[in-house]
Amino acid sequence: MLPSQGYVVTDEGVRLFFQKVGDGPVAVIIPNALFMFDDFKGLADGRTLIFIDWRNRGHSDPVNDSQKLSKGILHDVDDLEAVRRHFGFERVAVIGHSYSGLTAALYAMKNPTHVDGIVQIGASNRFLASSIRQN
Repeated sequence: MLPSQGYVVTDEGVRLFFQKVGDGPVAVIIPNALFMFDDFKGLADGRTLIFIDWRNRGHSDPVNDSQKLSKGILHDVDDLEAVRRHFGFERVAVIGHSYSGLTAALYAMKNPTHVDGIVQIGASNRFLASSIRQN
């Protein structure tokens, strides 16, 4: 199964690189495409996998405007929602490793009606999470 690839444009105009594999009814977003694609593409049977690179990382747009980075991880939470909307999924699962595991949890907290589940692999610790303020 060959992946398709392209860009999702955020509300701020930042282009996020994606690779899409599969066309199943279960939608899964996996951040850090640059590092995660080869290890997780085999999960595509019965699923649609969307691998993304965060803004200013991997194959996504470099960001020089500090306003487009000022919210830190909360930009990434919003970017997950932009990806979900772009592909027209009602609900998604998110697989997050390290920093992305924390992002997945924050996304689920902010968008519970759009989340089927999250998988955290070596997620950042709860002390980091408690220091993040949501607007």
